[in-house]
Amino acid sequence: MALQRVGGYFHLFPTARQARKAMWDGIDRDGFRYMDHFPPGVAVGKNETDMKVTLCNGSYYQLVGVDMGLDWLVGTNPVGLIFSEWAIMNPRAWICSVRF
Repeated sequence: MALQRVGGYFHLFPTARQARKAMWDGIDRDGFRYMDHFPPGVAVGKNETDMKVTLCNGSYYQLVGVDMGLDWLVGTNPVGLIFSEWAIMNPRAWICSVRF
């Protein structure tokens, strides 16, 4: 979807540490890093600190820990959200991420 509609796509985890461990540094059962699953030429930039991948069309995919505080999500106007580990996440993350 990020290649079809330009915008911000957030992958939210309960904590930033979980996001880094599970996805940014994570490796699948075949030994392939998750962040290397972007097809060649699609990911044009990676920001290690922000766990953010910029795509060739201007969209971005960013891993986020809601433990960083929810205020920073307000007004970001994401066009895509993925919630991992919802059962242990602060449910306010949904409300704050969809406010326009």
